[in-house]
Amino acid sequence: MAFDIHTLDYSEEILSAAGVDRKLLSRPVPSGTAAGTVTPDAAEKTGLSTAGGTVDELEALCREMVAGVNRYVDLVERDENGCCVVADSLPEDARAAMEKLAETYTFLDVYYPRPKAILWSEFLSYCNFTGIYSPFTGECQYNRLIPAYNLPHTVCHELGHAAGFEREDEANFIGFLACVSADDPGFAYSGYLLGYIYATNALYSADYDRFVTARKGLDPKASHDLDVNTEYWSHYKGKVAEVSTSINNNTLTFHGVEDGVQSYGREIGRAHV
Repeated sequence: MAFDIHTLDYSEEILSAAGVDRKLLSRPVPSGTAAGTVTPDAAEKTGLSTAGGTVDELEALCREMVAGVNRYVDLVERDENGCCVVADSLPEDARAAMEKLAETYTFLDVYYPRPKAILWSEFLSYCNFTGIYSPFTGECQYNRLIPAYNLPHTVCHELGHAAGFEREDEANFIGFLACVSADDPGFAYSGYLLGYIYATNALYSADYDRFVTARKGLDPKASHDLDVNTEYWSHYKGKVAEVSTSINNNTLTFHGVEDGVQSYGREIGRAHV
């Protein structure tokens, strides 16, 4: 509360009244600014690397995602149309998944608000949004109408924002980790299937022949979920979606994310390590 939004700096008056030494506070910078680099010590502790991946590694990642999807595809509940469904306990299960992940990554040990399904979810679909996080109210909200396999990862993605990770690729990766580490097979399925989408999209651009080979291994039931997803979003193409995507892209670039909405796919670079 000591930050002055008008001067974009800390309020000396509030700091003085609270008895807080300014030297104890980090230097405020615009959203999306790189505040530092991964040190050798941090890389050793987390397993992170700044090195780029190869096409061979990308293909191996795709195979890993396919294996993960196929491992859980028969463990998720399905409706009479063969579509994946999720439990009503989704909000609580997502918080539990994030809290479990925080046992491994202690920087995620924060308070997580209860995610809420948005009543006006169809409007979000017209905007091509699956979820929203409000930094002003701390609320995580999700589109309740999207194909269900998206929901666990979407909710964990928004909770990643609540943990302080503004960048979409970082929230995507946190959502992936939370899902595949969760006890609920539905969450693991969601995480691996979203990972499969991002990984194969990247492989498609890098080597089409390898992409064709990689996708052949996916279980038909998972392919059905993807077909349902494609059919769902086909009904929401148009000017509203175009304007919404443009606004979202401009917002991201304004906050220092140079590749805008394309940053959602940068999760793959993290999944390589």
